[in-house]
Amino acid sequence: RLLSMKLYSLTLLIVLCILTSSISRGEKCTADQKTCEISSNKRSPGFFNKLFKLFVRWLVSTPFGARNAKAPGSGFIGKLLSVMMEETNAKSIRHAVERLKAVPGNSDILLEIGAAHGTGIKAFSSFNPKRLIAMDISPRFRQILSKLNIPNLEIYSDDAKDMSGFLESNSVDRLLAMNVVYFLDPLPEYAREIKRILKKDTGIGLLGCKLQLISSGNNAYFKNKSLADIRSVFEQEGFLVEEENMDLGSPSYNYVALIIRHNSPEISSETERERERENADERERERENVDESGRERENVDESERERENVDESEREKENIDESERERENLDESERERENVEERERERENERESEQKDL
Repeated sequence: RLLSMKLYSLTLLIVLCILTSSISRGEKCTADQKTCEISSNKRSPGFFNKLFKLFVRWLVSTPFGARNAKAPGSGFIGKLLSVMMEETNAKSIRHAVERLKAVPGNSDILLEIGAAHGTGIKAFSSFNPKRLIAMDISPRFRQILSKLNIPNLEIYSDDAKDMSGFLESNSVDRLLAMNVVYFLDPLPEYAREIKRILKKDTGIGLLGCKLQLISSGNNAYFKNKSLADIRSVFEQEGFLVEEENMDLGSPSYNYVALIIRHNSPEISSETERERERENADERERERENVDESGRERENVDESERERENVDESEREKENIDESERERENLDESERERENVEERERERENERESEQKDL
């Protein structure tokens, strides 16, 4: 009983922190929105993030926490984890949908595995698909999904290991699974089923992973906690896997996106061509940088030559001035000699006159 009371008190404390943080971030401004956002960020201290991460790591390390993380139940822990999932995953899921939306291709059949609160499904509905499919093994989440006002939404409780009851081979255009891959066991069977339903040429899937939050997850439920191992399994099953680190400004929102496609020769060739184009562009930029550096050096050399020419012109002017001064000095000396000779002649004339007088 004492242990239950302590656990209940701790969870209430965490819920209070979550609600306080949510209220702080959710305040609206009537005057200066930018100032409000800045002050709101100041009211969201790093202490909460650290406390939240510690609590999540502890919770998912316990059997009851890990079980409810996989499929939240109707009890207190299930409700608590449901709130936490909605708080931390909504922004990540919307970002993942936008990432899928940026890829050219059809959007006739869209599938979300682990649809939870329906954030991804609501974002997917803007694609106007012919079929919109949500899968979740949690009755609580399926009840939430059933209340969404989306006319063509299909909701299934099936295990994603076998989706043959409602999906044909080579049919799905886009697939999303946020925080799901950890629980898929054995992973190769799920990878093969995803490969079966995903369109060979244009189909694309995104597996969202927040390994920083589940690294301590209970091994009985969290079966796949190594990104390298997850990627290796999908590559061995014939997928082309691209890894992208998504930084959304908070450890709670950041995630790694594993983009998966059929590794068909056409796609491999296109990927190789894309890499070649990127390499060619990179080489072109390097050549341009080299040429620019060469032009800069030439400009520097030209400037240096201009300075040398200016210095040479300056020295020439100085030499001319010096020559002019020397000529002036010579003229002055010549004039002085002429004056001396003139005075000498005058004295000679004076002496001759005196002699005549005598």
